[in-house]
Amino acid sequence: MKTRMKQLALVLLALFFFASCNNVKKDKDVIKIGVIAPLTGEAESFGKSMKNGILLLQDSINNLGGINEQNIQFIFEDDKLSAKDGVNAFNKLVNVDKVQAIIGSAASSISLALLPKANDNNIVMISSISTADDLKGKENDCFFRVVPPNYKQGFTAVKFIIEDLKIDKIAILNANDDYGISFANSIENNLKEKQITLVYKNSYNAGTKDFKNLLMQIKKTNPQVVILAGIIPETAVIQRQAVEANLNCIFISGDGSYSPNLFEIGGSAVEGSYYTVMAMPDDTSATYARFVKAYFTKFNEQPDMWTAYSYDAALALITAIKESKEYNGTLIKNALFKIDIEGVTGRIAFDKFGEVQRDYSLFVAKNGEFKLFKR
Repeated sequence: MKTRMKQLALVLLALFFFASCNNVKKDKDVIKIGVIAPLTGEAESFGKSMKNGILLLQDSINNLGGINEQNIQFIFEDDKLSAKDGVNAFNKLVNVDKVQAIIGSAASSISLALLPKANDNNIVMISSISTADDLKGKENDCFFRVVPPNYKQGFTAVKFIIEDLKIDKIAILNANDDYGISFANSIENNLKEKQITLVYKNSYNAGTKDFKNLLMQIKKTNPQVVILAGIIPETAVIQRQAVEANLNCIFISGDGSYSPNLFEIGGSAVEGSYYTVMAMPDDTSATYARFVKAYFTKFNEQPDMWTAYSYDAALALITAIKESKEYNGTLIKNALFKIDIEGVTGRIAFDKFGEVQRDYSLFVAKNGEFKLFKR
């Protein structure tokens, strides 16, 4: 079964990149699939990446005639980085649009809020961004993700600090949400295994604008590294205000800061900072090169990591829907557990918890962009 599904996915992936719009059939029934993402507000760059990656796949599939003799329609709903809006979006997609599968959300806190509803309604959820460890639920539940969890992110950061930087005076400042707490705990647990104690740990609420008092507290502990376990825009604002406070140290953050907005907000203050980010294919990957070319042709810009991972989340879902024959949440879930395919970011195969076996790489902020530092 897995061999047949792998062959199917490879054929789909190859064809999607070269789809011709001449094959579109407007009179087909439509398979509606939901997407919940931050399309507006401070995290809209993540939502844009998700939307563009998914639309690239949608257009390619429909240009080839759809799947199971039906076209695909992804219905996008804005969660505004709010759990309440995310739940409202879920209810609308399930009760009005009658979807059986949803891609999303980006924020771990929103995905956690939606997971019980997905399980209760047998609605498949697959995320391309959410990394909180608590999302690893019970065996055979309805949540899948194509990204590795935070505990691997913490392992990567600590290994870099100890083996490459060779320092042990470390502080953590984390967002007081599921992602920030999970990431911070992962760092602390990995440090404890190395018998290293933090010199400082504290948290902040989303939307905080003034970090001066927290930064002065950190400065008194004289850390060599400060780990920022949060997302844009706060992680950029913190680094900018750290320069103003003459806090001289190395900053390390995670995938939640991997956004062009980091440089727009942080400016020169973020130069030389490091980021743990999901592993991506190297320059020799022909599949990824074709993806980049197809994306640039459609959007006239280069894709980012989140675009590629969102494309792959959609690819995995579409492969399962095609194999299921019937658009039904339970059948799609069962098919997802069986897939073993190559996406543009690498192999996609889910364990009994809907997790993939992937690692993190390390990037550095240099000359206004992210550069790969270490795989």
